[in-house]
Amino acid sequence: MGFYTEEAQTVTYVYRKSIGYVKVNYQDTDGHSLWPTINLSGQIDTAYSTEKKEIEGYVFDHVDGSETGNYSLETQTVTYVYRKGTDQELPGIVQGTLSG
Repeated sequence: MGFYTEEAQTVTYVYRKSIGYVKVNYQDTDGHSLWPTINLSGQIDTAYSTEKKEIEGYVFDHVDGSETGNYSLETQTVTYVYRKGTDQELPGIVQGTLSG
């Protein structure tokens, strides 16, 4: 707050860039958390990058949301989804025993 005077005055406005947020979740296919949520923040229009984790007893299935992108005014959510299993499983192969 200021007062008017007869002398010239200078008013300086200081602006700062807005901050954007990205929430990164790691869940199983039933929506249960497998890893603590990671919260990222940065200036609007700057780049962010997320990464999948190696979680013991689980295999990466898919990701919902953009793994990389730019921070925006709205909070963004990236969810890495895992299913129970191991990397040794091969799609389309049924494991079991043979008799004969």
